[in-house]
Amino acid sequence: MNSIFFLSIMNGAPWGGSEELWFQSALATARKGIKTGVCCFDWPEKHNRLEQLKQAGCELYLLPGKSSTRNQLFSNSKLKNLLAAIPFEEYELVIINQGGWKEIVHGPFKSLHERLKDYIILYHNYNVNEKLNLFKKDNLQAWVNKARKNMGATLKIFHAMRDVYKIEMEKTEKLFNPLTINAPGQPLPWPGFINGKYQLSVLAALDIERKAQDVLIRSLCHSEWKERNWELHLYGEGKDRSLLQKLVNSLNLEKRILLHGNATNYLEAIMKSHLVLQITNIDAMPLSVIEAMAVAKPLVISNVGDMPHWVRDNDNGWIVREVEVEMVRKTLDRAWENRENWEAMGKKSFERFQKDFPPDPVEHFLKQVMVSSRM
Repeated sequence: MNSIFFLSIMNGAPWGGSEELWFQSALATARKGIKTGVCCFDWPEKHNRLEQLKQAGCELYLLPGKSSTRNQLFSNSKLKNLLAAIPFEEYELVIINQGGWKEIVHGPFKSLHERLKDYIILYHNYNVNEKLNLFKKDNLQAWVNKARKNMGATLKIFHAMRDVYKIEMEKTEKLFNPLTINAPGQPLPWPGFINGKYQLSVLAALDIERKAQDVLIRSLCHSEWKERNWELHLYGEGKDRSLLQKLVNSLNLEKRILLHGNATNYLEAIMKSHLVLQITNIDAMPLSVIEAMAVAKPLVISNVGDMPHWVRDNDNGWIVREVEVEMVRKTLDRAWENRENWEAMGKKSFERFQKDFPPDPVEHFLKQVMVSSRM
C-alpha cells in the first residue's frame, strides 16, 4: 500500500483514548514512507500532537474544533466546504475514527462514504439507550455496507447495533488501543500507605451519565466506610466536575475524596494506587483498565463492554453487576475484606495483560488493515 488517510471525527473534547490508535498509526506509516494524510478537529490542546504528525511527514487537513464554532448552521456549512476540498480520492485507504458508534451519520459526514473508494470504520463506544431515527439508521447501514471492515474496541458494539438498532453487521473485527503510558515489563514493588491510607483511584472523564462517579461517591458515605483508612482519587476533567465536588462536600467527604483534574503523570498515579475502579454505566473497553493491569493493579469494574473479559471476579478484581449505590457498596465491601490479597491479585492482572494484549498494538492494527508489509 502506497497511501493511507486518517480521518478522526471526534470533537466532543480536545483528545481521548480513542484517538491514540489512529494518531500513532499515522506516525508509523508516515515515518516508513507511506503517503499519509490526516484530517481531524483543531483544538489548541492537541497542537503538540499535530506538530508531531507534521514533522513525521503527514499532510494535515484541520477542521474547526468545537471550542471555535458557535453557530451550528454556519459550522456545518463550513465543515462541508472544508471536507469537499480534501483529496480523499488520492488515497488508497481511508481510516475513519469515531469516539462512539454513529458520528458518521451527523452533519457533513453523512454522505462522505459516497466519495471514498475504500475505507475502514473504527468504533469505540456504544449506548443502547440512544435514539436513532429511520433516516440515520438507513444512512449508517449504507456506511457499514460499503466499509471494508468495521473495527470496534469490543465486539459488543456490533451486537448492540444489530440487536437494538437493527443494523446488519458483517466484516467486524476487534481492535486494541495502544497504551498512553510506558508500561513496566514486570510488576513493580507494591506501594506503601500514604498518610496511613489505602489509595483508591478512578481515571475517567467526569461525566456521571457515562462514568457514574456520583454513584461511587454515594456508596462510600456509609458509616462502615467512614471508619476505614482509605482515600479516593478522581483523575480526569469533564462537564460534571462542579457537581461532583458539591456532592463530595455535601457528604463531608472532602478529606477522603479528592478531584485532581487530569493527572500530570498517569503512570505515577496508577503506581501509587492500591485499587483501581472503573464502575461505569457506558463503556466499550476503557484504556485505563488495561493500563492498570499493565502496572499490576487489581480492579473493581462494572459488567459493561469488554471489561469482564479482562477482570475476573475474585481473581484479579471484582465485578459490580448493577451500577447502583447498594450494589456498588457491597462489591467494594468484598474488595475491602480481601485487601491483604490485592498485591497478589494485581500480579494476576499483569499476567493476563501480558498474555492477551498485543506487544505492539499499532503494528497489530496495521496488519489488520493490511498496510504493514511496507513496515
